[in-house]
Amino acid sequence: MHLRYLFILLVAPLLAHCASPTLDENGWFTCSKEQPQCPPGLVCSSGRCVEEGAAKDQGPGEAAPDGPLADSATDAGPDQPLTDGPVDAPPGDASPGDAPPGDAPPGDAPPDDAPPDDAPGDAPGDTSPPPDAPPTPDAPPTPDAPPTPDVTVTTDGGTGVLEPNGLTIRVQTYKETHPAVAYGKQGTTAVYLVVWEDSSLLGNIGARLVKPDGTMAAPFYINSSAAAQNTPDVTFVGPYFLVVWSEDKKTIRGQWVSTTGAQVNTPFAISQDAPTAWKSSPAVASSGSTALVTWSDTRNNPTSSTEVYGALVKPDGSLALSNDIPITNNDPGEQDQVDVAALGSDYFVIWEDQGGPPPRPLNGKLVSSSGKVSGSTTIADSKTNRFPSLTSNGSSYLVVWTHDDNTIRAARLSSVGAMLGQPITLFSAGALMHPDAAFNGTNYLVAAYGSESSTPLDKNIYAARLSATGVVLDKPAFFASKATASQLNPAVAASPGAWLVVWEDERNTSLKPDIYGTRVK
Repeated sequence: MHLRYLFILLVAPLLAHCASPTLDENGWFTCSKEQPQCPPGLVCSSGRCVEEGAAKDQGPGEAAPDGPLADSATDAGPDQPLTDGPVDAPPGDASPGDAPPGDAPPGDAPPDDAPPDDAPGDAPGDTSPPPDAPPTPDAPPTPDAPPTPDVTVTTDGGTGVLEPNGLTIRVQTYKETHPAVAYGKQGTTAVYLVVWEDSSLLGNIGARLVKPDGTMAAPFYINSSAAAQNTPDVTFVGPYFLVVWSEDKKTIRGQWVSTTGAQVNTPFAISQDAPTAWKSSPAVASSGSTALVTWSDTRNNPTSSTEVYGALVKPDGSLALSNDIPITNNDPGEQDQVDVAALGSDYFVIWEDQGGPPPRPLNGKLVSSSGKVSGSTTIADSKTNRFPSLTSNGSSYLVVWTHDDNTIRAARLSSVGAMLGQPITLFSAGALMHPDAAFNGTNYLVAAYGSESSTPLDKNIYAARLSATGVVLDKPAFFASKATASQLNPAVAASPGAWLVVWEDERNTSLKPDIYGTRVK
């Protein structure tokens, strides 16, 4: 027990009659410069008599403690040792081994927000944080922090890129280019069919079935004849896919493929006239009852320009008309980069017009189920517009293209090709090219390739959704692929509630692309 407490209990009564020293209201002996006497063992400090060691520990100008800790002797349980901590420690700063904080006398309890007396960090020199301390600066981000992966989306707008590193659709030593994709369902079998130009030999058409869950059948060739086969496209007519391509750039051919990958019958000629004319870059769309195949054709100007021709194909493989359909029919200029989409039983065909000085427009015409060509639509402004792609949602068309300012533009067209509002800028990056689009029953997905300013030589696949009425749902666009090296020339197909995006990919060998893809939901 401290000497001070002995004096309080034993000496104080004997000195009560003396003028000095006296006790204050808290039980301390008082003293002053004029009356410095203190009981033996105590010294005068700040107007109170304290033990000599306590007076040395007390800093200059510090007030003496508010009261004695004599209560700790009586508050300690019968089996608890008495503490012998320094008497000048403020309440709550008792060293480890002191009486439990719950036994502190009234008035000495710490404030409600103070940590427990025996919590780590209360002892002198202990700097470890208490259990409820806030996170340190190195703590992980909260769930609301933006994602920072290097190959997933910049922002996915709720879509969800399901294979951020890509589905490996076809990898081999030859170049695989010009991918195209369509979705079809026959009975309970629902699949995407991906086709591409395979540069082995003179050029073949490669293909692979991809299920909506991302599993794939083995790749196969559509046709491996000795002739060069280039720039394929594909649609689903039902019950089969129709794959079309340019053969030796003189004939447009087609092949029916079932949803199990079986080739039905043999390849057949679609173009019929001008066997020596250059025919390239076919595009195909299905109305459900027929398919319209379009292509670029040099028959009218063999050495200078191309025009747009087409043919209607029935589900049995026969042609609806005995002659090719002249869609542009000696229109001035050069028409190229053709695409087609169906709405109901009719079609809309669009192309870029490369004739004449810039700026160059996009032009389009309607083709009925009987092959009649009508109307004329022009999309033009003060810049050149290129690489159009066309799709529909069942009530209107959507055309997307590359604008000369390196942005991707979009416009909605009515069932007769009339503009519905003004074109909009969909997304922008470095040198955006070759957009494609598809409608999944709720929204469109548009994909294109381009580069970031920090890596101008590496091209990535950008994507963004639009509502059925043309409202942009993803600002900024997100990455469908941001793998190493370059990804080029995307193609998009839609299934109920989802999409499959495929593209050329140079991650394995520069200038010898493979075919990769990803599902997007």
